[in-house]
Amino acid sequence: MDNNLIKLEPYNAYSPIQKEPLFTRAKDQSSKWAVQLQKYDKDNLPFWEEVGTVGRDYLLVPNSEVNELSIEITEKSELDWTPKAEFFDGRRYQKTYVNEQVTKEVKVGDNIGVGIAFRNSYDGSTSLSVQLFGMRLICANGMFSREMFSSFNFRHDKNMVGFHDEVMSAIDFIHNCDIPLENLAEGLRNMVQVPFDVSTLHDIRTKPLLNPTKKYPLGVPNKFTTLPVTTFGKCVDKFLDDYDAEAFAQGHTSLWDFYNAGTSVLTH
Repeated sequence: MDNNLIKLEPYNAYSPIQKEPLFTRAKDQSSKWAVQLQKYDKDNLPFWEEVGTVGRDYLLVPNSEVNELSIEITEKSELDWTPKAEFFDGRRYQKTYVNEQVTKEVKVGDNIGVGIAFRNSYDGSTSLSVQLFGMRLICANGMFSREMFSSFNFRHDKNMVGFHDEVMSAIDFIHNCDIPLENLAEGLRNMVQVPFDVSTLHDIRTKPLLNPTKKYPLGVPNKFTTLPVTTFGKCVDKFLDDYDAEAFAQGHTSLWDFYNAGTSVLTH
């Protein structure tokens, strides 16, 4: 669950950018350059704000070009992609799409689908890339995972030489999403098989890795151990609100149910 990106208006995401050289106190040119984003003050007058420093040869790609790239790739794909969200915090940009054709069942009526995120940054923290991820389709509680999925980094020069080949490679990359989605679904199905009881609650609060001996998904870090007490309490409260005491007492709730209750709290 990635909540580090702040949602802003596309106007800010697509504002002009520029690179300006930096100088030392001796007025010698530094090896670093400042990346500046155009903003507007309260009087609607433009000014340049530094949003990062990069190397001299860092290829600064405007977010507007990343948006155009995302449209080109999704339109050329044989799958149907629907725009989901755009995020920008002044430094990092992300645009996501979802596809509901390629799905895997976790339990009856509860499927996961696949999404893609196009990423860019103005401070060098993230390269221009495409990241596949799995997401829960029911309830829109915000659950998504990059576990078991890889990313594709674009390689190009200032003249965008060979970029068409990169685009075609990216399309092939996103078409190969069925196997990792099935691997993710298999791990989530294991969650459905784990009854949610006091022992399970103890494990997910204290163990940094989910226990494979109890059919928890292998290799998935348990982030519930790092939550503050109040936040973890809200996750428990959400679970209790969604699943009544009788169902809990009869063993009709599972780790999957608690996981989604917690996800809902953390993403909303």
